[in-house]
Amino acid sequence: MISTFTGILISESHLFTKNMELQFFKDFDFTNFWNESSYSVRDYIEDYPNDEMIASVESELGYKLPASYI
Repeated sequence: MISTFTGILISESHLFTKNMELQFFKDFDFTNFWNESSYSVRDYIEDYPNDEMIASVESELGYKLPASYI
Protein backbone atom coordinates (compact mmCIF):
# COMPACT_ATOMS: atom_id res chain seq x y z
CA MET A 1 0.00 0.00 0.00
CA ILE A 2 2.84 2.45 0.77
CA SER A 3 4.53 1.92 -2.59
CA THR A 4 1.25 2.60 -4.39
CA PHE A 5 0.81 5.78 -2.37
CA THR A 6 4.40 6.78 -3.08
CA GLY A 7 3.90 6.06 -6.78
CA ILE A 8 0.93 8.39 -6.83
CA LEU A 9 2.92 11.16 -5.17
CA ILE A 10 5.75 10.77 -7.66
CA SER A 11 3.32 10.84 -10.55
CA GLU A 12 1.56 13.94 -9.23
CA SER A 13 4.90 15.65 -8.59
CA HIS A 14 6.04 14.83 -12.11
CA LEU A 15 2.81 16.18 -13.58
CA PHE A 16 3.11 19.33 -11.47
CA THR A 17 6.68 19.87 -12.69
CA LYS A 18 5.70 19.31 -16.32
CA ASN A 19 2.75 21.70 -16.00
CA MET A 20 4.99 24.35 -14.44
CA GLU A 21 7.48 24.00 -17.31
CA LEU A 22 4.68 24.42 -19.81
CA GLN A 23 3.38 27.51 -18.02
CA PHE A 24 6.75 29.22 -17.63
CA PHE A 25 7.94 28.68 -21.19
CA LYS A 26 4.60 28.54 -23.00
CA ASP A 27 5.07 31.77 -24.99
CA PHE A 28 8.87 31.96 -24.94
CA ASP A 29 10.71 31.83 -28.25
CA PHE A 30 14.10 30.18 -27.77
CA THR A 31 15.19 30.89 -31.35
CA ASN A 32 17.45 33.84 -30.46
CA PHE A 33 17.82 33.17 -26.75
CA TRP A 34 21.62 32.87 -26.88
CA ASN A 35 23.46 35.19 -29.21
CA GLU A 36 27.10 34.30 -29.67
CA SER A 37 29.39 37.28 -29.44
CA SER A 38 33.11 37.78 -28.96
CA TYR A 39 32.43 38.14 -25.22
CA SER A 40 30.47 34.90 -24.93
CA VAL A 41 32.94 32.96 -27.06
CA ARG A 42 35.89 34.29 -25.04
CA ASP A 43 34.39 33.78 -21.57
CA TYR A 44 31.91 30.91 -21.84
CA ILE A 45 32.79 28.58 -24.69
CA GLU A 46 35.67 26.16 -24.30
CA ASP A 47 37.00 23.14 -26.15
CA TYR A 48 35.53 19.77 -25.28
CA PRO A 49 37.36 18.23 -22.34
CA ASN A 50 39.99 15.62 -23.15
CA ASP A 51 40.80 12.61 -20.97
CA GLU A 52 43.61 14.46 -19.19
CA MET A 53 41.33 17.37 -18.23
CA ILE A 54 38.60 15.01 -17.00
CA ALA A 55 41.12 13.08 -14.89
CA SER A 56 42.43 16.35 -13.44
CA VAL A 57 38.95 17.54 -12.47
CA GLU A 58 38.08 14.14 -10.97
CA SER A 59 41.32 14.20 -8.98
CA GLU A 60 40.60 17.70 -7.67
CA LEU A 61 37.02 16.80 -6.74
CA GLY A 62 38.00 13.49 -5.21
CA TYR A 63 35.50 11.35 -7.11
CA LYS A 64 34.76 10.05 -10.60
CA LEU A 65 32.29 12.07 -12.63
CA PRO A 66 29.25 10.22 -13.99
CA ALA A 67 29.43 9.66 -17.74
CA SER A 68 26.31 11.83 -18.18
CA TYR A 69 28.27 14.84 -16.82
CA ILE A 70 31.03 14.57 -19.39
